[in-house]
Amino acid sequence: MEDTTTSTKYTTTTEYIKSKLSICAIVLSLINLLLWFIVLSYSVIKDGNLEQLVHQNSAKQQPAVAIAQKQQLTLVQIQDRIDSSVFNHSLIMKEEFQSELDKMRADVETDVKLLEERTEVIGENYKRFRIFWNEMVNKVSDGFQISFFIY
Repeated sequence: MEDTTTSTKYTTTTEYIKSKLSICAIVLSLINLLLWFIVLSYSVIKDGNLEQLVHQNSAKQQPAVAIAQKQQLTLVQIQDRIDSSVFNHSLIMKEEFQSELDKMRADVETDVKLLEERTEVIGENYKRFRIFWNEMVNKVSDGFQISFFIY
């Protein structure tokens, strides 16, 4: 008999726990559904505001888009613009190179003039030295001859 009473107690407590768990599961499921509904309604409201913002911004930018579409270039026009840009850039580079060459030529010309002046000064100093040397040689040779005659 004791066996049946314990088993009936066990089954009644098990059924009681199962019923409480099922009630808790139902309540949690309802709370979960409520939360999902709140999230869904929030996202719908936000998406609606987002759609309005996108529509407003697109309405503002339509003239810019229309202008951009009118200015679409063909490949030939793009190639022509690139070629003219490269040509203009090469002309600018050539002018800069010419101006640098002109500066270098001017510097070289001033250096050549300075070198010519220094060469002339050195030539004059050399001529003076030769004259001085010749006079010294003449004086020494005259003195040597005189001294030779004395002895």
